[in-house]
Amino acid sequence: MRQGMVGDQAGFSLLEILLAVVLLVVISAVAVPSLLSFYRQYAVEYETEYLLADIRRAQSISRTAAPAAKKYGAHSQDGQGASILVDRDSYLFEISYGDDAVHSRHHYLPLVHVIQNGQLSQDDFIVFDDNGSPRNVGSMMTLKIFCEGHLAEGRQIMISRGGRIRIERGDS
Repeated sequence: MRQGMVGDQAGFSLLEILLAVVLLVVISAVAVPSLLSFYRQYAVEYETEYLLADIRRAQSISRTAAPAAKKYGAHSQDGQGASILVDRDSYLFEISYGDDAVHSRHHYLPLVHVIQNGQLSQDDFIVFDDNGSPRNVGSMMTLKIFCEGHLAEGRQIMISRGGRIRIERGDS
């Protein structure tokens, strides 16, 4: 019988603890990059769908507000409808009713950014006519949604001069 031991003491040796720590580090090294990739993919998808829904909502409001205003005697559709101001880290959605307006700002998820027509910021609102066509657009307006450092993995919302809205993956 050994001296200094009281009863049946059991425990982990230093080698067993080190082996467990090394195993956790190896598993983490494999799991963390795949979790970050998962986040990037779904954060961009979420923000693309969210922005797309608001663009379509602005288009729909503009299609219905201007004809209704004209029906009740308005001579111009200015001040009637919805618009969106896209920025790198958020966008402003505005619904105008003559002199009154309702604003709401949507901030993108962390690491997600949007650029419009290749620019980091745009001073022009996205505004639609009463037929659903965007005003002040050349042939195509492009909004690129991406995670910081992964521009090629992003998505694009493309709005044609005629008001057709579509999504494309990557740089296409």
